[in-house]
Amino acid sequence: MRGLGYFRKGENELAIADYDQAIALNTASAVSYYDRGLAYRHQGNDDAALRDFGEALRLDPRYADVYDDRALVYRSQRKYDAAIADLDRAVTLAPAVARHLANRGDTKIAKSDVEAGLRDVRAALALDKSASLPHEILAGVYFRRLDYEAAVAELDQAIALHPLWPTVYVQRGVAKRRLGDTSGALADFRQGARFRLSAPAAEYELGITSFFSGDPAHGRAPLAYAVAYSASPQQRAYAALWQTIADMRANTGHWPPSISIREPTPVEAAARAAWPGPVMQMLYGRVLPDAVRSAALAEDPTGVRGYACEADYYTAEYDLATSRRAEVIPLLRRALATCPTNFIEYEAAGKRLGQLGG
Repeated sequence: MRGLGYFRKGENELAIADYDQAIALNTASAVSYYDRGLAYRHQGNDDAALRDFGEALRLDPRYADVYDDRALVYRSQRKYDAAIADLDRAVTLAPAVARHLANRGDTKIAKSDVEAGLRDVRAALALDKSASLPHEILAGVYFRRLDYEAAVAELDQAIALHPLWPTVYVQRGVAKRRLGDTSGALADFRQGARFRLSAPAAEYELGITSFFSGDPAHGRAPLAYAVAYSASPQQRAYAALWQTIADMRANTGHWPPSISIREPTPVEAAARAAWPGPVMQMLYGRVLPDAVRSAALAEDPTGVRGYACEADYYTAEYDLATSRRAEVIPLLRRALATCPTNFIEYEAAGKRLGQLGG
């Protein structure tokens, strides 16, 4: 089927069109609904993906892979109980498939049930020693514990098992960057950029690395690529945010609120987003920093998304650039203390504090 070929190349719209035709010819095909749901998920259209996964399961209630992939959508929405219920069903239906166990473990870890999650991940490794996913998950655990050397070691194993799985190169590159191995990080990001599936994330990290290395001008092109080709609207918004920061840093060396930069459509779209839109509004002098933190608390009242810590970091950068220096160090320290360790803002706050001697 052509749809699968399009999907593997990351051409989700063409894949969806092909699956539309397949479903029109056979409305009872659970496989076609599942495959189209996967394309929708990779396109960032969770609602359409869930509809197609639901229809696939209505047609074939014993389709274990569908439960697994629907669980990944639920997990991305932080609906951990629903995700674990689906993964329980997948494990029951296909107990010999290590991926189901590994994804259930990863979901339990995301829910903060780390020990139970690690038991599932280790069981997945015992079940299938050729599986790379458990190594990726263990790397994520080490990463959150700030043990980047152990994370790199796990990702080395994942790559040795599946050298053509592209996203692992991006993950290893971030871990290397945090170890101070900039050249190794850049090499991994460039390797990831060779694959269409991981290219937007790899280009985003290339741009961030250039920014951290004091070369924001060279970061602009890869960030522009991430703006154009990232799957989800929020991923595109964050790429546009960092592209704007790189532009301002490269073009002016500071961020005065009166700065005059022509705003391309992706930047305007990012500025209209519920988050990080208020940050973009601040950078263009349309709202004051206090409004950014208020918006973060309104959009994320429980703090699970980390918007408040992001607001602290970006406000610190804005204050530093506009000579409002009194609160810069406290804001950066608060961002470092409250941002999840896998956030780019955690890394950025630590680097900025080091530059400022804070």
